[in-house]
Amino acid sequence: ANQLYPNDSWNPFPGGQLGPDFDIGDSPQIYRLPDGTKVVGAGQKSGVYHVLDPETGVAINSTGLTNGSIQGGLFADSAVVNGVVYANANAYPGGSGSALLAFSADNNGSPTVLWKFFPGSAWSVSGVGVANGVVYFTSAFDPNLYALDAATGQVLNAVPIGESNSGPSIAKGRVYVGTGNVLNYSIGAGSIVCLGVN
Repeated sequence: ANQLYPNDSWNPFPGGQLGPDFDIGDSPQIYRLPDGTKVVGAGQKSGVYHVLDPETGVAINSTGLTNGSIQGGLFADSAVVNGVVYANANAYPGGSGSALLAFSADNNGSPTVLWKFFPGSAWSVSGVGVANGVVYFTSAFDPNLYALDAATGQVLNAVPIGESNSGPSIAKGRVYVGTGNVLNYSIGAGSIVCLGVN
């Protein structure tokens, strides 16, 4: 175990402690750096991406990629393909408040941003899916399921499915994603949408 932000206690109820709420909302990913070193990486709501030794838990590198906040930073489930990490980043400067980042680690483990995409939403809480060179994701108050070129970040398609907090799953030429969020009570919210991939 490696507590990456010591003594962070966040309890909004009366008498509770209000730390910065920098827990790790990202699922840890195991992958290899360009030099072949196996690592485990995870984003934190502080906006820092951590690269750890999977055997010992010792930090190899920790790099700030975006601003941190209660609902911000590197908040949701990332994806890794061929050493490139794809992650939603909230409180990202220079855009609408959220961005999808693609970043790679060099031989000393320090992430380098390769490209960034700004959806039409200030808040992204969904996971990211990658298959066959395409990145799929949704952003909370943007009605589109995005398909981006994994190498460049170019938008290949934006399919209107309604607002969604759901990350996509991909299998056998189909993309599955849930619809609806806490502020969306429209007809069709609470559905699972299946889309074919051409």
